[in-house]
Amino acid sequence: MKFNDIIKITQNECVACISLMYELPCQIDEDIYEYLKDFGRLLYSFKSIRLLHIRSSDSFEIEGKLGNNKIKFVIPKKFQNQKISEDKKLYFETLLSKWITKKLNMEVGL
Repeated sequence: MKFNDIIKITQNECVACISLMYELPCQIDEDIYEYLKDFGRLLYSFKSIRLLHIRSSDSFEIEGKLGNNKIKFVIPKKFQNQKISEDKKLYFETLLSKWITKKLNMEVGL
């Protein structure tokens, strides 16, 4: 199954960032952090407040809520149209597809 066939992506922009919202075919659970933890630092205790908020060293962010089927990838505006933003997006989508593959027990490729 292809990533873009099962995940709807919408984009919004403000003066500070570009936000990509991914509508997933499943709900976010605690296991997702194991797949995303190499992306960056967890800002809050995911288990206690049920909010996933990861920030990379260069300020890219991942946000989601336990039990919800949406996850957001935030690109700082200063990286708009730069290779780093596409690389980080691809890395995030690769990690996300691995989690979805495990969660749904079906191969999800980019």
